[in-house]
Amino acid sequence: MRYTTLLFDADETLMDFRRAEQLALADVLQQHGLPASKDILSAYHTINSELWERYNRGEIEKSEITSTRFVRLFALLSIPLDGVSFNERYLDCLALHGELLPGAEELCQTLYRAGFSLYIITNGIGRVQKSRFARSGLAPYFQGVFVSETIGIGKPHREFFDRVLSAIPDSDPSRTLVIGDSLSADIAGGIAAGLDTCWCDFQKTGQAHPARYRVESFALLQSLLTGGTL
Repeated sequence: MRYTTLLFDADETLMDFRRAEQLALADVLQQHGLPASKDILSAYHTINSELWERYNRGEIEKSEITSTRFVRLFALLSIPLDGVSFNERYLDCLALHGELLPGAEELCQTLYRAGFSLYIITNGIGRVQKSRFARSGLAPYFQGVFVSETIGIGKPHREFFDRVLSAIPDSDPSRTLVIGDSLSADIAGGIAAGLDTCWCDFQKTGQAHPARYRVESFALLQSLLTGGTL
């Protein structure tokens, strides 16, 4: 095998964050007597995605995401709720959702049985990501979970990847592959750390990218890693 260690992003690479986000948000909105309307969900997703992209670019701290996203949402939609306390309840609900993308568990099981060492690398809130991962059913196949909040720095910073590699026994950067859906966090960060990268373009955008590999499905990723096509 060309690679022995696989560093997997979590959300929208293996875990269905869109689904988890929608379910958690619907739960908390319902608790406050509000409908989980398409307008609310869409507006929140836009605000949250923008904030996380700014975080990935190093423009803001993670605390700004959690302290402002619902404040901005409620101001935009003229909803009279406290955005800060709503965010805390949302995180509690989000931690309960470990939904996976279809085929994710089968892929990880196959790679684990093939002898790869699998690790999760994720930006996010430590208690939330670890709870979601524990509920996902993927734990038996992974040797570790690295969360940006716990490490003290996040993707795409090189230091994040350096700290991850230093924590993996006998790590070999030349035989390590970063796998993720985000060009700005996973791919840019992996490249900055001198690691090979694989972009999961599951939306089949086909856009230009700097990753060493690009796949559109788990089947193609599995073939890439185990089918002798590297």
